[in-house]
Amino acid sequence: MFRIDDATAASSLPTPEAAGTEGYFTEGNPATGTPATLERASWFNMVQEELRAIVVAGGLTPSKTTYTQVRDAILQLIQGGAGVTPIIGSVRNLAMTVATASATATITADEIVIGSALGGSKLTLGAFNKSINLATVGVNAGVGGMDTGTAPANSFVGIYGIGNPLTGAAALLGQSANGVILPNVYGGGHMPAGYTESALLTVVPTNASSQFSPCVVMDRAVDFNGSSILSTSTTAASPTIVNNLVVPLNAKNCTGFMQIGNSAAASVAMALLSSSAGTGTQSIALTLNASGSIASPFNKLKITVGQRVFYTGSSSAGTPTFSAQVTSYEI
Repeated sequence: MFRIDDATAASSLPTPEAAGTEGYFTEGNPATGTPATLERASWFNMVQEELRAIVVAGGLTPSKTTYTQVRDAILQLIQGGAGVTPIIGSVRNLAMTVATASATATITADEIVIGSALGGSKLTLGAFNKSINLATVGVNAGVGGMDTGTAPANSFVGIYGIGNPLTGAAALLGQSANGVILPNVYGGGHMPAGYTESALLTVVPTNASSQFSPCVVMDRAVDFNGSSILSTSTTAASPTIVNNLVVPLNAKNCTGFMQIGNSAAASVAMALLSSSAGTGTQSIALTLNASGSIASPFNKLKITVGQRVFYTGSSSAGTPTFSAQVTSYEI
């Protein structure tokens, strides 16, 4: 849906005349002196802009030689005619691998969904393959880099997929996730010029050099080198807070393993919980005839309070040990 580009076309949208009474076209009738309806430029501009708005909202680049863009945009907006509105941040087979610490990474996906706002227009990008460099900084340079400032050290960076619906351009944009919950649609105020659609794709850890730490991202899950969240000999009869600072505030659950042991023969038990109310309990127990320990995995323990989980631990004798390590999380 390309705008009129004749040499006589106005360079900007003219102000339409005052609205009159709505009616219908007529060819007129010379016998009765009824004039034919005049076709005003303001009406043509209205129709042109209405159709073009559909094309742009559907994520297509207006073309002068493609004659199915309005149809294609409508199908895009309703996801192939199925009548199901896509959800911003939805992905299919998203992947990112950082084998060794690096400032750069590449995200690929069969498809991602970005948008201007929750509940607003959405843009579906297929065969997505874009790279990001944390050393690239600035509003304009932020295409494929950080939005502003430098990446935080020993913390987390959120990576947004962003798009320009007028040109069809797409890219990645980094934002510091240090101590904050990042929104699903970028709201940092430093979007590169022309980019109006976005979606949070992942939040990943950084090292002391403000680089990506080794990790593997698959859809909403992030696997990384395991980090300890608990190591204590203190028993706890009621749920006690564990600072789970090895995951970002955006994390919804975490996976890893817990270990219990004792210096002497004893019955030892431990549980990890999602809340102080005791929900989401995952536990391990051991009866020892002598000193020893045992480890057990926990899987997708829900995080109901940002960067916090809870534990209980008991022992019938000796000096117990209770520990836990996180190796994965989902946002």
